[in-house]
Amino acid sequence: PAENMKGKRDTTKEFRVPLSLEALDILKQARLLY
Repeated sequence: PAENMKGKRDTTKEFRVPLSLEALDILKQARLLY
């Protein structure tokens, strides 16, 4: 969660969104490989 990440909570919450979207794309590509 954002609370465990270092930095201000406001920045961590906004920082999570693009990373989670990229992670979903990576998971989709990984599923195609396997």
